[in-house]
Amino acid sequence: MARLRPRVTFPSSSAKVLSATGGAPDNYAAQVVKYIPAEAITAYQAVLGALSLAPQAERLMWINWTARGCLLFSFAWTLFGAKDDNEPLAWTQAIVATIGFVVWLIAIESPAIQQYVHLTAAGRSVVLILSTILFLPLLGRVLHRFIGN
Repeated sequence: MARLRPRVTFPSSSAKVLSATGGAPDNYAAQVVKYIPAEAITAYQAVLGALSLAPQAERLMWINWTARGCLLFSFAWTLFGAKDDNEPLAWTQAIVATIGFVVWLIAIESPAIQQYVHLTAAGRSVVLILSTILFLPLLGRVLHRFIGN
């Protein structure tokens, strides 16, 4: 099966993964872009748009279920979608992309996360910037050393 998502490659990635992606490891910026779970974000935004017509009492419940579903979808889609025929599952990328989805929920002040995280607009911006530029790529490198894929 062909790869459905781009795969993050590291200098220590297996020969199968490196040869399937052109032979060169990703630079820092390319890693950040590949960690963003765009499919899960799109699904969440689409459901949120449809829920704007729902009664207020039911809306928060459905937003919470949507966020949870998109969180699971983000993990599973990245885990299996970034895999080519003879490659191992993309465990590192799936874990980091799922955490990235949570960071995005914090940054947009999603009703699904407001009950757990209380930050000002400036605080949410700092979380987004530090997570995107520093934390997620570094976490990816650390996990890659321990998990290997």
